[in-house]
Amino acid sequence: MAIQILVDTCVWLDLAKDPRERPVILAIEDLVKYGTIELIVPQQVLDEFDRNKDRVIDEARRSLQSHFRLVRQAVNQFGDDEQKAGLLTGLNEIDHQIAVDGDAVGSSIERIDRLLRRNPALATSDAAKLRVTERALAKLAPYHRSKNSVGDAILIEIYTDLALSATN
Repeated sequence: MAIQILVDTCVWLDLAKDPRERPVILAIEDLVKYGTIELIVPQQVLDEFDRNKDRVIDEARRSLQSHFRLVRQAVNQFGDDEQKAGLLTGLNEIDHQIAVDGDAVGSSIERIDRLLRRNPALATSDAAKLRVTERALAKLAPYHRSKNSVGDAILIEIYTDLALSATN
């Protein structure tokens, strides 16, 4: 029997934006493929993922370009004059390639998107929506903070429903 896991959207987006996390994505793909784990994907997670994936791609691209800018400045300031021109030319070519098609984060986003859409998403039941409202009115977690936590509360209620149905 597969272990069922529910992963919040922010975790998926964090995995996508860091190229060092590719092995984790590959491991999850393999675990799902071989039936070791089953991803529980509420519609809420899909909607949040869709809303944020372009932003994550843009932020990662800008961050990488910023790093290259800093390296170019360091080469200009501290580099050996004989090697400086060649280094800067190489850095500029890589920076241009990143701007044109350096979409490493985009490929991670696509892989995660396939994982999330492998099975139909879980709809939020009316009962869960009611419990979310009651939770908010009572200022219970995740509403004990000042931020809007509807998405988090929905995930809590969906997970609660799944856990209760598994014990019955």
